[in-house]
Amino acid sequence: MLESAAIRCEGDWIKAEHLPPLSDGHATSKHPEDEREWILDALQRHRFRRGQTARYLGISRKTLYNKMQSYGLPLRRRIKG
Repeated sequence: MLESAAIRCEGDWIKAEHLPPLSDGHATSKHPEDEREWILDALQRHRFRRGQTARYLGISRKTLYNKMQSYGLPLRRRIKG
């Protein structure tokens, strides 16, 4: 839930409007597509530097690498030109 809110918020603070609606007193579950987009956004923000991205996401570099592989994300930034 907080991961999704972090994607939606602009700036450093998560507000109530960034959180998903509650259903039956429980938060909605995270979908793999949401996590993929969350990781891709963080990679782009940190120029595909996996160490910085992993710290930003609060996961290990190995976990980030494994998730990148499982979601088919590029392991390196593509240089245009």
